[in-house]
Amino acid sequence: VDVTTEKLVSMEALVRWPHPTEGLVSPAEFIPIAERTGLILPLGEYVLRSVCQQISCWNKHGFSGFRVAVNLSARQFQNNVPDLVAGIMRDSCITADSLALEITEGIAMKNVDENIRMLKELKALGLSISIDDFGTGYSSLAYLKRFPLNTLKIDRSFIQEIAVNEDD
Repeated sequence: VDVTTEKLVSMEALVRWPHPTEGLVSPAEFIPIAERTGLILPLGEYVLRSVCQQISCWNKHGFSGFRVAVNLSARQFQNNVPDLVAGIMRDSCITADSLALEITEGIAMKNVDENIRMLKELKALGLSISIDDFGTGYSSLAYLKRFPLNTLKIDRSFIQEIAVNEDD
C-alpha cells in the first residue's frame, strides 16, 4: 500500500498446499520436492496462469492499477520462461504492468549469462523483475549492474535486529 495515497500498489502471490489432514503445508516442505521431481514445472505454470486469470478477473470488475508478483523457480529457468509468460499473459488478456516476476539470488547466479538474456527478454515484455532474498548467497554486488532489475529485495536477516544490533 502506498502510504501517501493509501492505494494498493502491489502484492505477492504465494502458493500454499492445503493438505486434507495436515492443514496448510509450508512451501519450504513441498517446493524442494517439486523441484527435484520436476513437478515444479506444471505447478509453476499453474500458479502463473492462475494469477494472470485472477488479474484479468479483477480488471473486468474495475480493480486495477496494482501489480501482482509471482516467484519463479530454478527449474522453470531451465526452459524458455519468456515464451511461457508471454503466452499466458496473451491468453489472460493482461498487460505487463500488472505482473511482476521474482527470482532468488541463487537462481540468478546459476548460468548467469543465459539468465540475464531471459531476464532481458522478460523486461522487454514490460514486466517488472525482482531479485528476492538478496544477500543469502555469494553473489557479487558487481553482478547487480548486469541484471535488468526493477527491485532488489534484501534478505531480512540483514535488518531483522536493526533496532538492537548495531551490526545490522
